[in-house]
Amino acid sequence: PPPAEVPVIESTIVPEIVPVQPPPPPPAPSRARPDVASDEGGLWGMSDRAEMDARASGQLERDPALNAYLREVSCRVAAGYCGDIRLYVMNRPYFNASMAPNGYMEVWSGLLLRVEDEAQLAFVLGHEIGHYAELHSIEQMRAGTLNKLYKQKPYAADTIERAAGYAVFSNANVNLIFASAGGGHGVVHSNNGTVTYMKMGEIGLGLGIGAKDYRLVFVFHNQQALNRFVDDGWAFGGQMDAAAKADEKGDAIGGEITVDNITIYQLTETGLALQATIKGTKFWRDDALN
Repeated sequence: PPPAEVPVIESTIVPEIVPVQPPPPPPAPSRARPDVASDEGGLWGMSDRAEMDARASGQLERDPALNAYLREVSCRVAAGYCGDIRLYVMNRPYFNASMAPNGYMEVWSGLLLRVEDEAQLAFVLGHEIGHYAELHSIEQMRAGTLNKLYKQKPYAADTIERAAGYAVFSNANVNLIFASAGGGHGVVHSNNGTVTYMKMGEIGLGLGIGAKDYRLVFVFHNQQALNRFVDDGWAFGGQMDAAAKADEKGDAIGGEITVDNITIYQLTETGLALQATIKGTKFWRDDALN
């Protein structure tokens, strides 16, 4: 006989639909965009254009799980800078990662194929994010130092405005994720808009004796002096010493010297320097940041 038909029992149970939760929004950026008319604003504008080119290049890896994972690792490393970083995975076979001043970061697929574990990946991401943190800290130091100088010597603002450019340095390690040991950092701003990041190191007893935290402002009175400083670096020997005395309260009556078409101001926590000496100090281009 033909098999009996199996009755169809219609279920009255409606399956529960669990909505997919969108990823949480990224944290707010730690800093505002710089003024578009400033030197730093110009750097951000160039970085914005490079970021747009990367997004339109056709080499962007869009795998959501991979991007979410890299974002999570980078935020663990970046801490307070997480909201500043926009990470893009690029399908390029070489071992490379890069960071732009505006927070645009590239990680190439060749790097992801070669790192052996998450610790190695985090180290590379942290190294690049450290560049962003360093640039941010240097620019903050520059602005704060100039404000301090203008309060001490108001005419310095006009001197810088009429000069070919200026530089600001600090001997204190800026607040980095990976801080370098010793020495200091600075930035050269040319009045034609060029920005160059540099390092500073002491080669013996010299600049800033007795001051654990000091700043230097260089004013370049012609383009040749600026170019020579940036392109060749500069090391000051004993013949470049100069004294600038301060009174008992630390208020400056000196702290200013002029050497070879460059005026130099030295500031400490208390004001202009106790002793403006540039003996035993060298300056050179920071290849990692330029």
